[in-house]
Amino acid sequence: MKRLLLLGLAFLLVQAAPKTGFIDRSISYIHKGESKIGLTLDGGFWFASFAVGASKNLSLLFDSGSADVVLNTGNYRPSSASIGLSAVGQLSYGTTQSNGCGSSSINATEYLDQIGSVVACLDNSSIPHDGIVGFAGQIVSGFNSTPFFHTLCNEKKTKECRFGVSLGTKGKGEVALGFVDKSKFKGSLTTTPVIGEWFLNGDIAVNNKIVSKDALIELDTGPISVVQQIFEATGIQGIMVNEAGCLPTLVGYYPCNEPPVVGYSFPPESTLANQTVGVSKRSSIFNIPVEAFKFKDNGNNNCTAIVSGQDFNNSLTPDLWVVGHPFFQTHYIDFNVGEETVGLAKLA
Repeated sequence: MKRLLLLGLAFLLVQAAPKTGFIDRSISYIHKGESKIGLTLDGGFWFASFAVGASKNLSLLFDSGSADVVLNTGNYRPSSASIGLSAVGQLSYGTTQSNGCGSSSINATEYLDQIGSVVACLDNSSIPHDGIVGFAGQIVSGFNSTPFFHTLCNEKKTKECRFGVSLGTKGKGEVALGFVDKSKFKGSLTTTPVIGEWFLNGDIAVNNKIVSKDALIELDTGPISVVQQIFEATGIQGIMVNEAGCLPTLVGYYPCNEPPVVGYSFPPESTLANQTVGVSKRSSIFNIPVEAFKFKDNGNNNCTAIVSGQDFNNSLTPDLWVVGHPFFQTHYIDFNVGEETVGLAKLA
């Protein structure tokens, strides 16, 4: 649920056993085990076209922070292979609005169909368009089911168990399934290990200098939130605001003609001496593109930043940085499930 499950903290009160399935999607195949999906930006979320069961041309929110295929009420038409699993529960999502606020609870039931697990909403939900397709790991699956992309890998539908995301600045993007799309970038990928899908450690950089080390970062195709100290380092004016449906949020403002340069360095410096095979031996800084740093122009050379400080009330991850799609723009990001790494490069 690309934005809707920004934090990747969806949970379900009822669990079902993991399962596998078959593929039934609207995807352009390039080679055997290699394919591309087109993405379109609408209302702050990225969407792609999928077929689920007997339902065709569904516009699903692409989300690297959740793991389930969730369809809004009335959108799921079972195929002849569909099996009702009698698992009913409640899915809870955070950051359901494009500004990072909002939450939603959805009553849903689970089916096993050609793409694997399908969760159909039983009542009205706030997921935009037709539903959501999650690309994170089973640990964040509401029904503890095998995630959609893992199903592709398990059934050898992908050449490699990896997918690459490239989001442009003009509302168009792509997801490469099963391979690294080298046409999207020059040089090689900077690779760094992940803690889980898709959490990793990195250093925080301001104006290309490291200001904070070993931050816990989640790469999610949703909005971006950062910890408070970044405001002190950049000179951004931080104002605490309370919006409906939102945790108390530190909103950042800066002169529009002088945007700070904020980025993330991978792999973190503290781990360079102990890196394993397949992980880069040198750190590289990847900045939020300047053109994406502005959330809103307030006039009089005052702009609202796309970074914000928020307390997620999670004792396990008190300093979690949720890095959303503004960072993805101008970068190619390879999510390698098989090697448990993330690779980054600047788009060509």
